Amino acid sequence: MTLGLLLARAGVDVTVMEKHADFLRDFRGDTVHASTLRLLDELGLGSRFAQIPHRLIDTIRMRLQGQEVDLDLTRLPGAHQHIALVPQWDFLELLAGAAEAEPNFRLLRCTEVTGVVRGSGNERGRVIGVTYRDPAGETKQMRAELTVACDGRTSTVRSALGLVPRGFGAPMDVWWFRVDRRPDDPPGLAGMFQAGHGIILIDRGDYYQIAYVIPKGTDTEMRAQGIEALHRVLVGMVPWLADRVGAVNSFDDVKLLDVQLNRLRRWYCDGALCIGDAARAMSPVGGVGINLAVADAVAAARLLAPPLRAGRCLPGNWPDCRRAAGRQRRFCRQHSGRCTPASSRWGWLAPTLNRDARCGWSAAHQRCGGCSATWWRSARSPSARPGSPGAREKPCPTPQRSKWTPGRSTVDDVEMVLHAEPADQPTDQAAEAEALEVLPTAASRRSLSTPVAFSSPMTFPSNPSLRNPFPPIADYAFLSDWETTCLISPAGSVEWLCVPRPDSPSVFGAILDRSAGHFRLGPYGVSVPSARRYLPGSLIMETTWQTHTGWLIVRDALVMGKWHDIERRSRTHRRTPMDWDAEHILLRTVRCVSGTVELMMSCEPAFDYHRLGVTWEYSANAYGEAIARASKQPDAHPTLRLTTNLRIGLEGREARARTRMKEGDDVFVALSWTKHPAPQTYEEAADRMWQTTECWRQWINIGNFPDHPWRAYLQRSALTLKGLTYSPTGALLAASTTSLPETPQGERNWDYRYAWIRDSTFALWGLYTLGLDREADDFFAFIADVSGANSDERHPLQVMYGVGGERSLVEEELHHLSGYDHARPVRIGNGAYNQDQHDIWGSILDSFYLHAKSREQVPETLWPVLKRQVEEAIKHWREPDRGIWEVRGEPQHFTSSKVMCWVALDRGAKLAERQGEKSYAQQWRATADEIKADILQHGVDSRGVFTQRYGSEALDASLLLVVLTRFLPPDDPRVRNTVLAIADELTQDGLVLRYRVEETDDGLSGEEGTFTICSFWLVSALVEIGEVSRAKRLCERLLSYASPLHLYAEEIEPRTGRHLGNFPQAFTHLALINAVVHVIRAEEEADSSGMFQPANAPM
Repeated sequence: MTLGLLLARAGVDVTVMEKHADFLRDFRGDTVHASTLRLLDELGLGSRFAQIPHRLIDTIRMRLQGQEVDLDLTRLPGAHQHIALVPQWDFLELLAGAAEAEPNFRLLRCTEVTGVVRGSGNERGRVIGVTYRDPAGETKQMRAELTVACDGRTSTVRSALGLVPRGFGAPMDVWWFRVDRRPDDPPGLAGMFQAGHGIILIDRGDYYQIAYVIPKGTDTEMRAQGIEALHRVLVGMVPWLADRVGAVNSFDDVKLLDVQLNRLRRWYCDGALCIGDAARAMSPVGGVGINLAVADAVAAARLLAPPLRAGRCLPGNWPDCRRAAGRQRRFCRQHSGRCTPASSRWGWLAPTLNRDARCGWSAAHQRCGGCSATWWRSARSPSARPGSPGAREKPCPTPQRSKWTPGRSTVDDVEMVLHAEPADQPTDQAAEAEALEVLPTAASRRSLSTPVAFSSPMTFPSNPSLRNPFPPIADYAFLSDWETTCLISPAGSVEWLCVPRPDSPSVFGAILDRSAGHFRLGPYGVSVPSARRYLPGSLIMETTWQTHTGWLIVRDALVMGKWHDIERRSRTHRRTPMDWDAEHILLRTVRCVSGTVELMMSCEPAFDYHRLGVTWEYSANAYGEAIARASKQPDAHPTLRLTTNLRIGLEGREARARTRMKEGDDVFVALSWTKHPAPQTYEEAADRMWQTTECWRQWINIGNFPDHPWRAYLQRSALTLKGLTYSPTGALLAASTTSLPETPQGERNWDYRYAWIRDSTFALWGLYTLGLDREADDFFAFIADVSGANSDERHPLQVMYGVGGERSLVEEELHHLSGYDHARPVRIGNGAYNQDQHDIWGSILDSFYLHAKSREQVPETLWPVLKRQVEEAIKHWREPDRGIWEVRGEPQHFTSSKVMCWVALDRGAKLAERQGEKSYAQQWRATADEIKADILQHGVDSRGVFTQRYGSEALDASLLLVVLTRFLPPDDPRVRNTVLAIADELTQDGLVLRYRVEETDDGLSGEEGTFTICSFWLVSALVEIGEVSRAKRLCERLLSYASPLHLYAEEIEPRTGRHLGNFPQAFTHLALINAVVHVIRAEEEADSSGMFQPANAPM
């Protein structure tokens, strides 16, 4: 961002592309050094900076090998004798605001760069612009004279340029955790280092964020010693925390920061430049990240502004372009910052962490020379103060002033496209001289990289991560064959597949640990596709790849075929056989449509959640087929068969293949796990792909979809809900995955691969809305199975079941897996299966009431089951429970649970009337009235707003069900008050939270994102109370948060649009359907000429 601002002020047209709507990320450094503060002053932004949230630190207390050292930042030269801790998103918004005031600067938010464009002819090989995805999801191109990669350590542009950073061994990792801070505790920053240990305390106001520095690679070993060992170290090094360390009660509270260091050997190519973390990733030592990025930007602007402004990097002016490239090379060689990189290599603390007692204070500062080491010597001893006989004072020179107009400033961490327009400028020789004149000197480089580079510990947000090898959750594609599901990353890698059932152990689990198994098929050396989409009306994934030499199209599907168990019955199907059935094959086809492309396949399973190894062997005479089995007890785990027209090579755990495809060439790869034969030729594979597409389209054609621009969202949600069904039993999954975090790097990680009664019945609401009601028959048959209605047994209804009807879902933690983006623990099973949740009876009775209305009867086999649910609600409605959100704190009298008990009695009474059971209907209606009176007496506050629980004034989004279940009519003032209170008081940036975590004892720590189902509930509720315009605006915003493939996870981080939680989430998609249909019908009612018209209705 800084570079964009400086070049814009220098007269260069600049476009900055930012992937998200704002700059909030799960990790952003927040330490701003004095050199950056000086730059802000020079650009006229000092006063604006003072107005954004920040804290100034002028003293850092250190204890090294028992010796106390105060780092007195007030002795820094210049006006800023401190560092500042400022949220980087606020810092970037400041810079963006200043840049947008320039007429030739554009900031395009929600715009994701996907690759670079290279020239042809005279421009052959030169980067001439970028491809990008605009806010509407359309892929476009922008031409530019210079493209600058400022997009971080996982840079998309850098990858597209083919530049690979060289890694350096980082000697340490960091554990992060929190303890409470008291008012009389020392403020600011403090650090303690002794043999084998290092601790940094960061004052965050009401708590300390603690960084415990450990030797690289010792995380597992040190965790094995137990949490008590960590407590002993803390107390030994920071005795005054002795009465607080117990708050860190398990290693679930301790997050690992895997420190990585790397640097590009060459930061540029013709037409493109990398700066900041895209050029080199630094360690957290010294809080250098923001400041080095700013220093890069200043140096790059000084070198590149004159030729860009003069239009001398335009095509055809190759001598000038070469001179500009030479300046880039000098920049890359010379502008590196001498002391900061030295500190980042950790040389001065490595011996301490390695328990080298010889390394004391003197050895620490002797490892780094120059200005920084001199400052350290001045700070460590009173006798070395400036003016004393032993002082060696060497102030850092002030950086040279730039040639642009002083008084304004900044930008960062995005892709940048720079446009040069010819203008009246000095001659080429004068411009060249000007550019060379402002080449940073050694002195200016030192000052730009800050004189306290390695003395001030970098501070982190609560969820640190230096780089993120995990794709965003929303970027995964979802496949299903109604018996299992899988997720495919944008890079073409299958990173989640459990067979033979969706709740079986994973065979590909890279989404939870990068070493837990993958199956990639795509072009060699390219990881960012040109486009991805589902074939319309299906769950067939199509990915288009562009390389420097050609184009590929890859299609992926879990294959569906005609019902094939003709001679004998299926061992798994309990429901009535349909026309289509899963073939238990993951099929991938490739076609080269232009040029030539090198194709690579890598299949590396990891059985039983990566707890078992794999053995490969050929199963045919040639190289076209191989079998993978678990290394231990292979008969207890599925056998994977890989069939392809490629030549497979077996390399340890991996089956790989590589070939060069030319235009018109076809490839297929099939991975199967049952007896069904895989295709043997590409023609057979293409036919299976077509059959699968036809299966999905026949199903979607059953539904009634409005002829409306939002129809695509409705169809995708319906297809996703269908994909989450398990056809052998009729169960509906809550989600496809386990342990995708609700809080980045947090502990709210659960296994959702089971059939929740609540989620399933709510999902049926959504399908009923679209005329897709056949799944309800199978689901209620599943309910009859698990409740014992089809046998002599009687079982009370549980909160959830396995997809096969299993009642015991014991929760287990997999400590060997790192978790998605280091969110631990990874859990399988779900401990909530035996909770008391009183809303389930109302959920199932309401859904069955809809079902009975469409069938105009109540099946005799199900009436006893339904009657028992009403009786359970009567028996327990006065008791506390865990609620709809399955809190793990103490049971409470949750108002929404009482409301759903009322629903159970109300719908039960209506069903009893249909059944001819008049006495039951009368009795249950009287009990429903009693429950309603109790709720209105105890569950409504003085404002006339429904509260989360009795005796509390806390809000809860589940209370939107008050109007959606018709507990009260929409025109009741208490309904309106509640809906508006939730909309105004229980939202974050306009999206709805489940509840305020500080007001709710849910048994967990940390924050969480907004629950998307709650926001869609709010849309429906706003329509109900007549706030249609407000509902439509919210609905439009929620639809804009959909993934590129129109999928949703459980939660959305409102400031970034980042998806959180398991994926895709049935709860979210069913609520989307109801909300969208609410808005569409409200619009049609407002327009007398409109009517709900199914998309596939006959003319």
